[in-house]
Amino acid sequence: MRRIYFLVPNIDIAHKVVKELHHEGIDDGHIHVLAKRDTPIEGLPEEGISIKTDFISAIERGIALAGW
Repeated sequence: MRRIYFLVPNIDIAHKVVKELHHEGIDDGHIHVLAKRDTPIEGLPEEGISIKTDFISAIERGIALAGW
């Protein structure tokens, strides 16, 4: 899996980046927007619980270490 991260200075630019990603054919399932607590990000695809907690990669690391 390949990931590209963008750090933007404000929510308006985040909306522009997401709009451009949509224009390039990337759907919301592949876009995750993170923001500081209490930052309103209505209308932007939010991160899921696995992104917030790094849950999936923690499980992968656990499986890899258990099998070693």
